[in-house]
Amino acid sequence: MTNMLDSYISANKYKSVKWPVFQAHVKSFINLNYPNADEINGKIDWETWVYGPGLAPIHLNFTTEGLTDALNLVDQYIAGTAVTADA
Repeated sequence: MTNMLDSYISANKYKSVKWPVFQAHVKSFINLNYPNADEINGKIDWETWVYGPGLAPIHLNFTTEGLTDALNLVDQYIAGTAVTADA
């Protein structure tokens, strides 16, 4: 995914583009890099993704162990139960 986005940005960095240009780039990238390209391209519902209400139909989870630890520490700090190290 990162390689596809990098190549798209590099190719279009000084241009104003519309979503069909991005769509064509994604399809081309998939066709060149995946043996089951037709299957992958067939699963992308571009009309719903671009014109449908709400967020994209795929939910991405960026939660990491570090984020969870930090949020727990914040909750402990707010509650006054955070453990501090002696200086």
